[in-house]
Amino acid sequence: MRSRRRKIGFEYLIEMPWWISLGLAIIVDISLLWVIPNKFSTSSILNGLIPTITGFAWVLTGLFLFTAICSVYMRDVDKNDWNDS
Repeated sequence: MRSRRRKIGFEYLIEMPWWISLGLAIIVDISLLWVIPNKFSTSSILNGLIPTITGFAWVLTGLFLFTAICSVYMRDVDKNDWNDS
């Protein structure tokens, strides 16, 4: 008997509607660019990490946007397969 491979988080996002990934991308972008830097700007320890966090925002936002694009593509492929049969 073959064991099933466990899905990772981004595989779940690809199976969900595209707008969920887009919403998460917006939330992550706003959080990493404005909310977290404003919240922790008074901390002397975390103040040095803020440029790193804001510089890393595009990577996480890009990942969520990529999952949104994959979700649209997968839905389009599934719809075309259904119509061809």
